[in-house]
Parts: sequence; C-alpha cells; structure tokens
Amino acid sequence: MVAVIQLAPGKEIDADALIGFVKERIGSVKAPKQIEVWPDLPRSKVGKILKTEIKASLRSPA
Repeated sequence: MVAVIQLAPGKEIDADALIGFVKERIGSVKAPKQIEVWPDLPRSKVGKILKTEIKASLRSPA
C-alpha cells in the first residue's frame, strides 16, 4: 500500500518515522509500506481530492 501526501509549505517529513507512527496507531497490516510526497494533489473545482486520478497515476508506468 502506498500513501500519497502533500506537505504544508515549508514542512518536511521523515517517511520512515511517519510509517512507524501509523503502525503504532493502527497496526502494521493497515500501515502504508511506502509514502510518496507530491507537491500538489489533484483536486476538483470544489477542492475535493481526486482519488481516482491519484490511483491512475500510481498504476501507470512513468
């Protein structure tokens, strides 16, 4: 499982620390195995995140 996140401007994250944090809270089965940081997530005109576009982007070989 891959988690895609967008950070607030000027913020940084350690992916391994974030995965460890999630594993402590919800367990290793549901925790992402990989985290991708995107500069901007695709959004609709009303501001909702377009999950279908994210999934399609992760499936396509780039």
